Amino acid sequence: MTRVTIDSNTAAKLKGLAESLEFYDESGNILGRFEPDPHSPAFREFFKNIDHGLSPEEVQRRISNRNGLSTDDLLERLRGRKS
Repeated sequence: MTRVTIDSNTAAKLKGLAESLEFYDESGNILGRFEPDPHSPAFREFFKNIDHGLSPEEVQRRISNRNGLSTDDLLERLRGRKS
């Protein structure tokens, strides 16, 4: 992965994000996307206030569950349903 260092003003703007951001050039062409770190305080605060219908205990159980499906396993299952 290539690393790019940004100035402190841009970094301050990105640190407050809790959702994805798309970057475009002046012509309207998409350059890429920024995904905030799910461990950042802003990201956690954003999702803390969403009503997802789960108890705090269930959320913690799901976070702690390391035996779930991998992304590859999930994609394989989903592809199998399209048949």
